[in-house]
Amino acid sequence: MKKTWAQYLEEKEEREYRQRQEDRKKEVLAAVMPVLNAFGITDVDYVIEETQHVLIVEGVQISSCEYNSMQAIMQEVAGYIFAKRWIPTHRKKKDPCIDSCVERITEHWKEEER
Repeated sequence: MKKTWAQYLEEKEEREYRQRQEDRKKEVLAAVMPVLNAFGITDVDYVIEETQHVLIVEGVQISSCEYNSMQAIMQEVAGYIFAKRWIPTHRKKKDPCIDSCVERITEHWKEEER
């Protein structure tokens, strides 16, 4: 059975959309991996779902970044490194200034991942 012109265009559009998504994933991972690898972080993925794009670092969803610029994604990565790697654990519980910084950095993270 032959395809209609509308079916052909729809399939072409779907293929192009999937290719743009794959290109975006490659772009994001190429940008964040060198930074995260410098801190020994290798468990990184960029998940593309229908309604959102999420950067996942060490199991923590740190950014819904479908429409974010690369700069915004890199700021999220820097926030993750600051909140999860740089601040000594013993200071997290005793310093209200650090608590407010970490709260601001992680405000868009899932509650259980903060």
